[in-house]
Amino acid sequence: MTLAYNKRHQIVRPDSCLSMLQQRLKYARSELRDSACYFVENVPVWPGAASPTPFSASNDIFQYADCNGAPPLINTLCDRDNALYGLDLSGENFLVTNGGMHGLSLVFRQIKRRSVEAGSAVCLAPVFGAVPALLEATGYDLIYYRMRAAFPTVEEVLAVCRADTNLVYLNFPHNPLGGIYSDAFMEELVPSLAERGISLVLDMVYDSFIFDDQKIRSPFACTSDLSSLYTVNSVSKNYGSPGLRIGWVTSSPDNVEAMAGMLEIECVAVCSPAQTKAASLISMGNAPLHQQVVNSRAIVREFLGSHLSKYASLPPAGTQVFVNLPVHDIEGFADQMLGEYGLVLATASNYSGAQGAHIRIPTGYPESVTHNALDLLRQGIERYADA
Repeated sequence: MTLAYNKRHQIVRPDSCLSMLQQRLKYARSELRDSACYFVENVPVWPGAASPTPFSASNDIFQYADCNGAPPLINTLCDRDNALYGLDLSGENFLVTNGGMHGLSLVFRQIKRRSVEAGSAVCLAPVFGAVPALLEATGYDLIYYRMRAAFPTVEEVLAVCRADTNLVYLNFPHNPLGGIYSDAFMEELVPSLAERGISLVLDMVYDSFIFDDQKIRSPFACTSDLSSLYTVNSVSKNYGSPGLRIGWVTSSPDNVEAMAGMLEIECVAVCSPAQTKAASLISMGNAPLHQQVVNSRAIVREFLGSHLSKYASLPPAGTQVFVNLPVHDIEGFADQMLGEYGLVLATASNYSGAQGAHIRIPTGYPESVTHNALDLLRQGIERYADA
């Protein structure tokens, strides 16, 4: 199937310093404004009636927070993760960061500081493009493992590691494929990497969105030695609050202290009001947000079953479905959808190691937005497809 354009819209520039996604968002905001249909973010949207109002202190703008994080937020994070994963962590295991990507930056640099040489890093693919870019900027030589199932086997991960491999980066629930791993996988992986002196970095920013009563096992439940284990999390996806820019890293107290020292040099501390609101938000819970994703998943499942039956079964976790459309030029198609229909889409260009004409279909928008966006997508595919 090829696209037959009546009028070609060319919105993105391959030579831009900005991502394809950011270019389309800027175009929509400046040219289309309120008429655009945003169906692009994998950040779930709170239902209007259930949208929370987090507590904000009257005096927290007048003081720096602790460089490790404000104690109320640290305690809230500790309680959350201990309850969710059956752990016995303390506040010394947590560091509050300026979002998940800042957390990853601190972790990657901490592992490099502990290593004799920068070495290599193993990274699952496809992967959000900023992650390998950050690894390369930190000085690592990248090794991709291309996902062929919901999760790799331990043997497959170890097979791509080299003698100079310093870390393995995993993202589960997986972005963008939505897979999760088994308990047996993590129980075998943690000691296997430790024996080889390889750190494990587990990105868990979607861990609130695992469905059908399934769960994943924390790596911290698999060993008492946390010195080579790091998890990264965020309120952006799990609590639908990317504007707060609050994330957290969990590791051994020694690693946390070292990363807190880096954070202090770079930004002194994370924003105090944002930390106050995050603690309040996490304490309230995210049940309405989770239900919003469940409702939207049902709509997406019906659409895919009717129009792209290959994807009739949704992944077990996450807030999106990564769909390979029957078109040759996915970037051209996304530009056409924006120019003709005002529909903003995220394509495979947002990921490294993605092959094919993929878009991500979010499952976290309100039902009305999801229905409208999917109808526009259906019209676009039908219009631009050759007979």
